[in-house]
This record gives sequence, C-alpha cells and structure tokens, in this order.
Amino acid sequence: MSNVDDGTGFPPDAPPRGKIYLGDGVYLTFLDYGILLTTENGIVVTNRIVLEPEVYMALVQYMKRADG
Repeated sequence: MSNVDDGTGFPPDAPPRGKIYLGDGVYLTFLDYGILLTTENGIVVTNRIVLEPEVYMALVQYMKRADG
C-alpha cells in the first residue's frame, strides 16, 4: 500500500472491499466511510469497531510516536 495521503486519511490504493486477515483473529475491511475491524473465528464475528478517518489518523500518529 502507498503511504501517500490523498486527504481522506486512508491509503489511496486501499481495496474498497474485502476482508483482510491481520492475525490473532482480527480482520480489517475498508469501507466507504472508514475501516471496520472485527474479531472472529473465521465464521462468527464477536466484536466490531469502525474507525472513521480521523480516528484512524489518530491511531497512526500514536503508532509513530510509540515507534519513536
């Protein structure tokens, strides 16, 4: 994925749909209005978190500071 910011806060070449396995039962789906994170066993979704672009950017900034 490209690191170029197109103003939305999301990578410009991010897939518009499709579930991506991140590991440890966590999946990511790009939505038109944010990122959906789910925890599941591959069959049943047990938790859902929607990150709006502003929240996603706050998380990215936090990770940059944490990496020091």
